[in-house]
Amino acid sequence: MRIVFFGYGELGAIVLRGIAPHHEVLLVLTHSVEFSDLGEPDVELAAAELGLPVRYSATAREPDLHEHLRELAPEVIVSTNWRTRVPPEVLRIPERGAVNTHDAVLPAYAGFGAVNWAIRNGEEETGLTVHYMAEDLDTGPVITQARVKIGVHETAGQVLGRLLTEYVPVTLEALNRVNAGYQGKPQPPEGASFYHRIGVEDTRIDWRDDAHHALQPGTRPVGSVRQRVDDVPGAPALDHDCCPADPGARRHAWPDRQGRLWRCGRCQRRPAGRRRPRGGTASGPYRDRPTSARPRLLCRLRRVPSLRR
Repeated sequence: MRIVFFGYGELGAIVLRGIAPHHEVLLVLTHSVEFSDLGEPDVELAAAELGLPVRYSATAREPDLHEHLRELAPEVIVSTNWRTRVPPEVLRIPERGAVNTHDAVLPAYAGFGAVNWAIRNGEEETGLTVHYMAEDLDTGPVITQARVKIGVHETAGQVLGRLLTEYVPVTLEALNRVNAGYQGKPQPPEGASFYHRIGVEDTRIDWRDDAHHALQPGTRPVGSVRQRVDDVPGAPALDHDCCPADPGARRHAWPDRQGRLWRCGRCQRRPAGRRRPRGGTASGPYRDRPTSARPRLLCRLRRVPSLRR
């Protein structure tokens, strides 16, 4: 089919490379590298490799772009990781409609950060949905879906890595169905949910939660992780065998589901040879031992300030 591709970032580039050998891509529309400070030129690089014409837009609202699309007369628009809402007048241009690949099993987890939210909420599976695009985000009829399991110890990055292998097959399957005239299956209202973009407030630890919930892999704690436990209202002090040399000792640390430890700030333990975090005091069972004798705590998260000092 004759296609105009809307996409951005690694996801967009993967799908573009996957569909280009099977369909005629008339135009690639992407965001500039500077768009929203994301700095992802993957789609424009992929288009250059494939010898495809490229055009840039932030919102796809330019009147001259609309005229250009009408002149191209695509049969379908394919969208993958396009970062803004596509105007309704653009969705009406292609003969067979516009399709989008969303990283969730719709109608659940429409919106943003679907994989992260699914892990945070303790879901056992997620997936991809290719759907016809409608004026409201992620609400159009479903063309096809793919599902992947979420392992009990998996992070969002690991799940996204497995989803990447499904993007091209599920998109090609959907395009075959569109070409055959399939109109899709309307999304039921039951089980529908919409999630906003993840912000700083969504990543703060609620000290009233148990350790298992507070340390879900989709959550990136910030802020209060360096506070002393007795400075945080409701913060528990838990018993865990976090040091093999001293089993059963009381520790103010939270183990995640991979057995790695997150410090709460009270013990103020740190890697050997590193200086103490500013404003902290050495306390707990290791306060009288040299720095080199204190256990090094591992954390699944990168660049946690209190562990980099």
